[in-house]
Amino acid sequence: CSSALCWGPCLTLLVAALWGCLTCIACRLVTDEALEQVARVSSLTSLILKATSATNAGLQHLVSLPRLSHLDLGRNWELNDIGLAAVAACPELKVLNAGSFNLVRPNMGNNPKGLQKLEHLSFGGGFAHIGLHLLFPLLRLKSLHIHGIGSVTDCVMRHVSASQTQLQHLSLRNGYSLTAEGLKLLTPLANLAVLSIGACPGVSRAALEAFTVAHARLTMIKEGCCPLLADPGDVLCALAAEPAITPGFAACVKVN
Repeated sequence: CSSALCWGPCLTLLVAALWGCLTCIACRLVTDEALEQVARVSSLTSLILKATSATNAGLQHLVSLPRLSHLDLGRNWELNDIGLAAVAACPELKVLNAGSFNLVRPNMGNNPKGLQKLEHLSFGGGFAHIGLHLLFPLLRLKSLHIHGIGSVTDCVMRHVSASQTQLQHLSLRNGYSLTAEGLKLLTPLANLAVLSIGACPGVSRAALEAFTVAHARLTMIKEGCCPLLADPGDVLCALAAEPAITPGFAACVKVN
C-alpha cells in the first residue's frame, strides 16, 4: 500500500474530503468495510477502485455519496445485478468504468431513477458478458468506450445500435471478432460524431470509408491511433480534436 494508507484511514479520508477524489489501486486492504468508511466522505466526487478486495455488495455503500460523479472499477470488475443497482442509485454519476457485466434482471437504465445522468461509459476486459442487453438504454449516454475480445463483437454492436441512437463518441479496441457487418449494425447511430477503432482487423479501410459516407455528422474517424490510449497505427481521417472519454481531475488521494 502507498504512504496514503500509512497515514491512517482517518487522515486519508480527511484529505479525500478536501480534494474530493480517492484512488485505490492494487490494495487488498480496501474491502467492503472500508467502502463503508469511504461513504462517510459526502464531498467525494471521484472514486477509483482497481484490484482491491471490494465486491459488488460493498458498492451499496456508495449510495451515501450524493456528489459522486466518476466511478472507475477497473477492467477486472464483473458488475452484477447487485452492483449495478447500487451504482444506478448514485444520483450524480456521469462517468462509469467497469470490466464486464453479469446481469439477469432488467437494469436501472430503464428506471428513470437510475443512471439518468450517465454520459460516459467504458467497459471490457476480455471477459464474456451475460445479459449485457439489459444494461441499455442509457438515455443520456454521449460517449462509449468498449475494449476486449469478449466485448467488441457484432452482438454487442447490435445492442448498442438498437438503443443508443443519441451516442456521439464511440471507441472500439481489440475487437478481433468484430466484422464489417458488425460495423454496419451501427448505421442507426445518426448523431455519431467520432468513431475511433483500434486492433479490429475484421474492419477494413473500405468498410470505414463506407461508414463515413453513411454518417453526415461524422467529423472524425480514426483507425489504430488514439491519443487517449496511445495505440500505434495510422490516422485514417482527422478533421477534429478527439474529445476526452473521461473528464480531467485535480489532485487526489492515491492508495495502491
